[in-house]
Amino acid sequence: MNSRQFNGIFRPLVKSAWEMYCVKWGISPNKKDAYRLWYEQHLREVTRNRITSTKDATSKECQHIIDYFKVLLGGSQSTVIQIEGRWTEAQIGSFTDLAKAAYQAAQTSSQVPAFDPWIRSICQRNGYNESDSGALCFPNCTESFELVMADLAVIANDEYWIGRTSSAAETRMRWQIEQFLIDLDYLDKRFIHTWDYVKGIYKQSAALPADINDCPAQTLWRVLQMLDTHIRRICKDFDVRAMDLPTRAHPHPHLAIKETAHHLHIGHELEHVAPVEVHAAPAEEYDPIPF
Repeated sequence: MNSRQFNGIFRPLVKSAWEMYCVKWGISPNKKDAYRLWYEQHLREVTRNRITSTKDATSKECQHIIDYFKVLLGGSQSTVIQIEGRWTEAQIGSFTDLAKAAYQAAQTSSQVPAFDPWIRSICQRNGYNESDSGALCFPNCTESFELVMADLAVIANDEYWIGRTSSAAETRMRWQIEQFLIDLDYLDKRFIHTWDYVKGIYKQSAALPADINDCPAQTLWRVLQMLDTHIRRICKDFDVRAMDLPTRAHPHPHLAIKETAHHLHIGHELEHVAPVEVHAAPAEEYDPIPF
């Protein structure tokens, strides 16, 4: 397994084992020094004092470490979530915490199966199944995370994650619209492009609210498409490459443009060409005028 697959399985195991150890001995799980000593002690034990960090472990040792911590968990092993895919470590941690809270809430309201089949059923009904190794597999770090977290948030009655997942799409589109407006500022120096500018060029401007934050997702998507087409048309008409826009990928750093340049900025690639010095030829080299 690669490092991402290993961390997706190993980190939840370590977190659950540490929490169980803290409950058993009455230690606060926030004590970093105690956690470091506990963690390194177990790594030395499982690898015969060879390593104190998993970055130095071989592939064979990685599997042995996972098996060791599974045994260490004992009765708490059923609450471990093995994850593979493209989720970040922060996403895995948030998912693990919310999944445990949702499972506790589900237990109080109805009869539910064990944790592992329960959380797998939640992921399956959102379209995500397990991999060949038996871990939960999420192919992307955006849509899959939001779908599963929104489902768990409702079960756990977590207002923070309910609000965050319900408005995630709108937040991303508002951010992209702001990037498009920055590109328009770069192309046209006559004025600053704001939401009022969008309302002015949008065909159904009467349907747009006064504030972009009040705009629903479906309308934001139409505005996003309209601005993208508008910028592409300007670039095509004035022979400006899309890669030259400030919010796009560009091989060279962008140079500052003078505030007095109130015109469409055409030929941006010329900024990256060294200036050419032009010198007048001596007077004696000119041919005499024939009249």
